Amino acid sequence: MRYANSQNRRVRFMRAWLALTLTVGSICAGCAAVRRPAAVVPPQVLPSAAQLEAALTSRREAVHSLRALARIRYRDPDGSHSARQAIIAARPDRVRIEVTTFVGSIFVLTSDDGALTAWERQENTVYRGQASPENLWRYIHVGLPVSELVDIVLGTPPPRPGTQAEVSF
Repeated sequence: MRYANSQNRRVRFMRAWLALTLTVGSICAGCAAVRRPAAVVPPQVLPSAAQLEAALTSRREAVHSLRALARIRYRDPDGSHSARQAIIAARPDRVRIEVTTFVGSIFVLTSDDGALTAWERQENTVYRGQASPENLWRYIHVGLPVSELVDIVLGTPPPRPGTQAEVSF
């Protein structure tokens, strides 16, 4: 009998110890220190426009494509929306955007070689047309040429012809 009481006390003590450890661990994890952003100090010497252009060109040559899963939240005058998307982008103008739900794809937009194709599950209809900024706006509310959309998704600004003589704050 004594052995059973001793065993029960030990089990209760272990449960209490485990609950206390988990509670303290949860509190410590929830109260993590907040990092203050470092003060932005401008560099002593700014790079030249040619150096910046060379850095962007090397970045553009290094990154050719991207495959990603994203959870996107966006707002427009009608309200806010969120969606899970599978995104594939490749230079110069190839894009595939697939909006997914727990039951599968509900919208797919592809663009390749100047042609745009969109499929909407609710309407069970395939739309085809030119990959123009107007058509991108119609389907995904992005009013850019496909090549510029690909550049932005791949993390580089679209190349813009122009002459910049200096860089300054």
